[in-house]
Amino acid sequence: MRFADFKISRKIAAAFAVLIVVAAAMGAALHMFVSTIETHSAYKNQHAEIGDAALDTRLSLARQEGSLRGFMITRDEYFATRTKEHYEAFKAKVEAIRSAAGPNSEIAGRLPALEAAAAAWHSEIADPVIRFSRNEATYPQALALFTSGKADQFIEPVETILDTIREEENAAIGEAIETERVANERTDHALMIGMGLLIAAAIGFGWLLSRAIGSPITAMTAAMRELAAGNKQVEVPGVGRRDEVGEMAAAVESFKRAAIERDELASAAERTRIDQEEAKRRQAALEHAKAEDLRAFVGVIEVG
Repeated sequence: MRFADFKISRKIAAAFAVLIVVAAAMGAALHMFVSTIETHSAYKNQHAEIGDAALDTRLSLARQEGSLRGFMITRDEYFATRTKEHYEAFKAKVEAIRSAAGPNSEIAGRLPALEAAAAAWHSEIADPVIRFSRNEATYPQALALFTSGKADQFIEPVETILDTIREEENAAIGEAIETERVANERTDHALMIGMGLLIAAAIGFGWLLSRAIGSPITAMTAAMRELAAGNKQVEVPGVGRRDEVGEMAAAVESFKRAAIERDELASAAERTRIDQEEAKRRQAALEHAKAEDLRAFVGVIEVG
């Protein structure tokens, strides 16, 4: 069935249905892209949290070494206390990494080795150095232990794990930012394309509805005016259509045919009247001729 044959209500419903479908498709695309942006924004925040916690853990490790070095130089108990406090802060930061990454994550799987190395540094290096440094007689032992390079065996694995975590998280943040950028671009494109399609669909269906409804009604109005003016030869547009315009055209065509039939009946009646009058004239002439013939015959008889 042609679009022109649809009922007007269906034409309008079809136009709105297409607009709704286009709007729904645009909304679905925007929702998908926005969801992608939100998801990767959450990923980015998570990776940033892990990276920040790894950096803080690295700083806590450096502060432990710095406090231990300060105690060896000054033998001030303040630095010994600070070494312990920084170690507690270090352990809290490690837990922050585990919490942010998730207990079953790959990062969480590396943390036990990190914790073991840090604990070994304290038990094998920091605690003996502090203990030996408190006694003048054993201070040379503390100095020898501190400068022996043994501490690096425990510190370097911790630093390596933390630096690797930071590098991986920075790379993940970069990927999330790139994904967000692409999703933002696609959101802009989807919005522009969707708006373009909506505008095109609105213009297209406006044009179709104008041609399917407005133009035929305008043409029919002109035909009805011609018919009212007495032009019964005017062609009624829209005859044969299956919509309301076609029904109106059929009604106007019926009026036109009825008017033509009335004219034909009037013409036939006029011709009948004229024929009857002509017959009467012929009959009167015939009767007059007969009367004249009769008078002539009577005159002849009277003379004879």
